[in-house]
Amino acid sequence: MPGFEKGYPKDAPASIFGTWGYDGVAFLKAALANVKGPATPASLRDAMERTTFVGVSGTFRFSPSQHYGLAEESVLMSQISDGRFHIAK
Repeated sequence: MPGFEKGYPKDAPASIFGTWGYDGVAFLKAALANVKGPATPASLRDAMERTTFVGVSGTFRFSPSQHYGLAEESVLMSQISDGRFHIAK
């Protein structure tokens, strides 16, 4: 991300935390588009459970028994060694 940090030095270093906020708001927007009838807590929950959203952080799928959101294949554990990211074993 050297280009970002050069262009926006006051915001350096770049962080992934902003992507989580983006994904949350964008997923909410997508789910609201799937609400049937008036938006209530129950109708929004039902819409979220029917919405698949591909975001920056991965693919989000909710179900009645799983409200974490990210699909299992989107979760990856990594570690940093020698200044580089590596998939954790």
